[in-house]
Amino acid sequence: MSIVYNEVEESSVICKTITLDAIFQKFNHDGKDRVVIKLDIEGAEIQALKGASDILMHEPLIIYEDHGKDRNSTISRYISEELGYEIYAIVNNEHYLCTIAL
Repeated sequence: MSIVYNEVEESSVICKTITLDAIFQKFNHDGKDRVVIKLDIEGAEIQALKGASDILMHEPLIIYEDHGKDRNSTISRYISEELGYEIYAIVNNEHYLCTIAL
């Protein structure tokens, strides 16, 4: 269980949570197909990825958004430095990617 705080309504709610690894195991993924993880969880990306150690062994594609408020690029730094991934960005909504140097 987790407590989620809604900044707009200034209230909290208790909700059931599950790790990405538990979902991975539930669907009996055999590791042969590429896994894509899309995260849009308002600053909880690192916590989610810490619950994905089994999936991360299969080198999934991770799609996420760095938050504009986070000038230190904490999520990108974690993915690059702790997980060893190269970071690519979509620039100005154009259809090309560029590598990111942190």
